[in-house]
Amino acid sequence: MMTGSKSNYKLNAENSYRLIIFSIIILHVIFLYIAGYFEIGLISDDYLNFISAESSSLYDKFHSSIPYYSNYHFRPLWFLSIDFSIYINGLLQLSKGNFILFRIENLIYFYTFGLLAAYLLKNFTGNNFLSIILFLACIIYPCNLNSICWTAGRVDLLCGIFILSSLIFCFRYFRSGSFTSLVISSVFMLLALCTKETSVIIPFVTFLIFFISYGKAAFGKIKYLLLSEFILLLIYCVFKIFYIGNSPSDVLTIYGAPGLFNRAGVILRAIVSLTVPYDYLSLQYSISSLDITFFIYILVLIITGAAIFILLKRVQKLKYLSLVFIVFLFTIIPNLIAGYFRPQLILIPFVLNVLTLFIVLSKAGLFKLPLKIFPVIILAFWTFLSFNLIKDWNFAYRESLKDIEELCNAKIDFSSSQKTYVIGLPSRYRQSSMLDYASGPFNYWCRDGFKIENEIKDIIHTGALDENSLNSKIKVNILNGNEFDISVTGKTQYLLKLDSPESKFRDNETEIFFSEFNSFGKPTKAKIKFFTDDNEIFIFSNGKITKAGI
Repeated sequence: MMTGSKSNYKLNAENSYRLIIFSIIILHVIFLYIAGYFEIGLISDDYLNFISAESSSLYDKFHSSIPYYSNYHFRPLWFLSIDFSIYINGLLQLSKGNFILFRIENLIYFYTFGLLAAYLLKNFTGNNFLSIILFLACIIYPCNLNSICWTAGRVDLLCGIFILSSLIFCFRYFRSGSFTSLVISSVFMLLALCTKETSVIIPFVTFLIFFISYGKAAFGKIKYLLLSEFILLLIYCVFKIFYIGNSPSDVLTIYGAPGLFNRAGVILRAIVSLTVPYDYLSLQYSISSLDITFFIYILVLIITGAAIFILLKRVQKLKYLSLVFIVFLFTIIPNLIAGYFRPQLILIPFVLNVLTLFIVLSKAGLFKLPLKIFPVIILAFWTFLSFNLIKDWNFAYRESLKDIEELCNAKIDFSSSQKTYVIGLPSRYRQSSMLDYASGPFNYWCRDGFKIENEIKDIIHTGALDENSLNSKIKVNILNGNEFDISVTGKTQYLLKLDSPESKFRDNETEIFFSEFNSFGKPTKAKIKFFTDDNEIFIFSNGKITKAGI
């Protein structure tokens, strides 16, 4: 009788767990619908990535020779998934402006990723409550939503699914010693390596998570799996360096400035992105404007961190915090190598670090009241910010469509030998991307397809932290036919040059010098000089595009 009762209780608990997860997903879909998620289309370099996928063969995808894309990235499975989406979209004969398929597809990947994270934590701890909290944290943390609002963020979702699947089958191998589980875990790592460079962390994170959970004994049980993972990693590195031709020294400097100081900055930015769900400019602006909501959140975060520290110290488990920090460092290895970090990249590090922290709290037996109160407060705050983030992406998309229409109506003569440059296109609205690499959206909307027929160079962009400033007037002073002084007029409007954070920029075509930085460190003035005369230059200001000098 006792055994039967326990079995029924276990079954009821499992059914309740599934019902809660299912209810969370339904409520979250409703939340996204109200916020306007399903009305967001392609933005920014989404278009260019889709054009790259359509313009490349299977051979190109597996040899990093994809048009309009860096050969430093080896992401064939991601590009194949884009090809598949375009194919299905065509079969359904959806209109050019209907991106519902891409929205739903990203959402399916998003929930799959969250469910795998929750399932993995449940395997390690057996704790349903912790598992549900992790799932909620994954789908509600605002920066994570960039991976579904920004269609190109699918690459992190796919890579994350493969990483978590590899860890799940590693756990099965740890429990059963099954050779099949070892092979499947390694296959998922191989799939992750073919999706995004982030997957190089798998062997290190696997070892650390199992060491934290089971101590040194874990190594003896999974050593052959770890060996297979490191062999795969070695083959991957050899392939990238000697076959594709990615020089290690170039990889270390292509995206960020070299040196320990810059790498320390990457660590700091990653910590901020992991704990504070703001883009860096909004964070600085919130501090300078003394935003009370922001400071309340920081206070709750500090209290939560202090409570965890004190409780771990009380049970003499404080050493586990240093192990959590080591896991964090390994999860951002690709960013430390590349030399940059931004909040849109936090999805995989966020889940792996929260999962590790929850394993520690469960192992120490600390996740009880009153510690359970803090996640509820933090999740409520994240929900509020998530709603606003989706609204921002929605607004950014609608404004982008207006700007693209302006580009389509501009009298640009592509039959001439002149190069077409645009100065002042809106590129950033808070965390949301808009019109980076304008050739992509221009050719899709104005030339009707995922292909490049005419190229536009958007050389200097603008960004803003409020709606009124986004399309504010740009003042232009023409010094001569090839040299311009420009400045912004919006309260939070600023200038930026894509892929170049420095105040000076020079290539074979142009020279740019930024000056007069605002309160959050972004330039409001710039001088731009063109080295040749065969240019057709347009100014985008106050929502309108005009030819320079007219």
